[in-house]
Amino acid sequence: MITSQILINILIYSTIPTLVALYVTERIKGNIKNSFDKQIEVVKKEHAIEISKFTKLHEKRLEVLADTYSYITRTIRLLHIYVSPLNSSNNLELNSNDDVFDVNYVQKVGRQFQVLYDEFNVYFNENIIYFDEDTEKLLYDYFKSMADVFIISNSSNALLKMKTIQDIENKKTINLMFESLNKRVLPLKKQIEIKFRILLG
Repeated sequence: MITSQILINILIYSTIPTLVALYVTERIKGNIKNSFDKQIEVVKKEHAIEISKFTKLHEKRLEVLADTYSYITRTIRLLHIYVSPLNSSNNLELNSNDDVFDVNYVQKVGRQFQVLYDEFNVYFNENIIYFDEDTEKLLYDYFKSMADVFIISNSSNALLKMKTIQDIENKKTINLMFESLNKRVLPLKKQIEIKFRILLG
């Protein structure tokens, strides 16, 4: 009987520390898990904030790309009419006898181009941060080429000196301006379009 009492005592004394150790271990595990859960929640919140910032930035960038493309399309259209009104597919106002183009209309288009070009330039400079370096360079080249073509067209005043449609179609100056537009500005527009498509994914 003494041996069974000893066995019971040994069993009790060895079980209690084991149970205490198990309890302490489970308690520590719970505390560690709780601590990790809190840290995971903090990281999840930080990621959610970063994702929100990225989404807003991406939305703004897409808005800037869309507005920039709209400016490109509108400025090229006006420049095309101004440089060569009879070669453009846009509506050209002709006088009633249909053999004289309206010089005032061409001057008006030139002023509209200047206003839109300046507006586009301001918009570009205010939003330049949203473009990568390659696109930024393309846009700078685009601005320079458009300005060069406009200056050539404007300084020659060829459109304002010519009176009849036949005279306009035969003038070498008009052809040179139109070629300059097609060779310098339109390829840049195409490169910008390609670049925008890449950026949009």
